[in-house]
Amino acid sequence: MATKFEELAVVVSQKEIATDIYDLTIQTKEIAAAAKAQIDLELDKKKMQLSDPIKALGTYEIPVKLHQKVTTKLTVQVVEG
Repeated sequence: MATKFEELAVVVSQKEIATDIYDLTIQTKEIAAAAKAQIDLELDKKKMQLSDPIKALGTYEIPVKLHQKVTTKLTVQVVEG
């Protein structure tokens, strides 16, 4: 399951979060909402291990704890507009 999970990616648009690129702050709740909307995957925002909010455009690998001994990564692409 963890291997298939790592193949998944979600895209978060800066315009959906903030009107100005300088106000961009993406937290686990926005990532969970994007995963549900785009790939029909329900993620508990508390299971994502995001040390600091994402504040820049780019691609990020977010660790997600699926089970006590199983952690995988979800690719998150933050794009403009």
